[in-house]
Amino acid sequence: MISCLLVHLSRNPQGIAVGKEISVSGETLDVGRGAACKIHLQEHLVHLHHALIKRSEDGTLYIDCEKNVEINVNGAMVQSAALDVGTRIEIGPYALAVLPKPDRHDIALSVELMPAHLGELEALKEKQRNTPLTIAALGISKRRLSLALVAAILLLFVFLPLLPAISPGLDRGQQANLPVALNESWSPGALAGGHQVFGNKCGVCHQKPFRAVGDAVCSACHQNIASHGKQPTAHGKKHCATCHSDHKGKQGLAAHDSSNCVACHANLKKNQADTRLADAVDFEIDHPAFRFASPQEQTGIKYSHKVHLAEDGIYSLQGDKVLACQDCHHLEESGRRFAPIQMKRDCEKSCHELEFSDPMQGRVAHGSIDAVTSRVREFYLARMLGKSLPSNACGQVKGESKTECASRLSNNLLADSLFRGNLECGECHEISGGKTLDSWQFAPLKLYRDRDRKSVFSHAKHRTTRCESCHDKRESQSSADVSMPKIEKCRECHSGKRVVKNKVSTRCDQCHVFHGDIKP
Repeated sequence: MISCLLVHLSRNPQGIAVGKEISVSGETLDVGRGAACKIHLQEHLVHLHHALIKRSEDGTLYIDCEKNVEINVNGAMVQSAALDVGTRIEIGPYALAVLPKPDRHDIALSVELMPAHLGELEALKEKQRNTPLTIAALGISKRRLSLALVAAILLLFVFLPLLPAISPGLDRGQQANLPVALNESWSPGALAGGHQVFGNKCGVCHQKPFRAVGDAVCSACHQNIASHGKQPTAHGKKHCATCHSDHKGKQGLAAHDSSNCVACHANLKKNQADTRLADAVDFEIDHPAFRFASPQEQTGIKYSHKVHLAEDGIYSLQGDKVLACQDCHHLEESGRRFAPIQMKRDCEKSCHELEFSDPMQGRVAHGSIDAVTSRVREFYLARMLGKSLPSNACGQVKGESKTECASRLSNNLLADSLFRGNLECGECHEISGGKTLDSWQFAPLKLYRDRDRKSVFSHAKHRTTRCESCHDKRESQSSADVSMPKIEKCRECHSGKRVVKNKVSTRCDQCHVFHGDIKP
């Protein structure tokens, strides 16, 4: 700790020095013009932090200047000097002298404005006193100046911006060549990314001055934008600008705040008694349970996830193979849905090759009934012409040709073996009918890709989550099982508008679209 007795000297009219003593202390003592400096030298020729008084390791005191700053010590310009008794230091217009050490203090310093600088300071203060600081002192009429400023403001910010509205040709043509648009002063901000093609052509949207952009102006360009609902509801009273406000930068026009949605959906039952929609306020706090388009699948396919997802694996052409969801379910490029299952790509390529049963050899086609029957007839005809059929296969029908025999044999085989499972059609397909080909009925295939067409969901954004975390199909033995997660499962990772640690804050428009239904 350094304790300093600071003596501020001033001269009376007779030239006699008068001192005023104050005590300052600190680990170090700042010298400068800054208000926080212990030794405060207020004239402008002094730096804010000019120097620092410190104690050396042997206990002596010295003054050390800031970087690139020097002081005059006993007539020499230095950056550092010991503070011995009698040392004279000049800092700007001030002279500091080290006085004999007083009691109860480590050092005493006198501070005085040097007489050589007093005249300069007085002249500067006199000049400041004579400097005109008001408009009247400059000889300018305040009334005339005010009128001139009003005229300039009206010209620059009212009349010139109105010209493009008065002259459409100026707005759409000539103004585009100007470095600054005449109505630039009226613009509250940059246009959205999709509207920046308009440039300075404000009249494209603002067709009438001082009036809001009407819905018809928006619809003229956005003709394919559907309304929120098919039937007229309270949404019909909403204007485009209610949710889409431009001049807020390139990020887009949509208002992502959920408050507009909640303003209506919080009291739907109260305001619309005939509505089938439930009230919704916040995804985490008050949101109806999910209602999917199909509570149970009718795919027309016999399929067991439990068999295919066996931990020990399942038979394949390359040997036993442990399957994962991604082996059959391939994400589309958009990342939203999975591509439809394809027999040739997902089933037949690695596991399910359709072959004739022994002793016959050959590949059975997979496709329509006509394609399959044609392939079997061609197979038998080729065998018959090649004399590879048993000798007693034909001749049982009088006058029957080899072609007719091949057709009869193939029809018998198809109709008979279909229900025995030899061709494996009935192993995967739901089939009904009699013993003739014409009576076969294959259940139509329905592969559901959109469980909830009212919402938006991206599987690509959920890649870090295991499929089984949301779709528990490992024990499912029927393709009719719908394994869609409940809303509680989503809330494990998603909160509503409230920010929750380790959860994703979710707005209404992150899962729902306003303009019409999601297309399947």
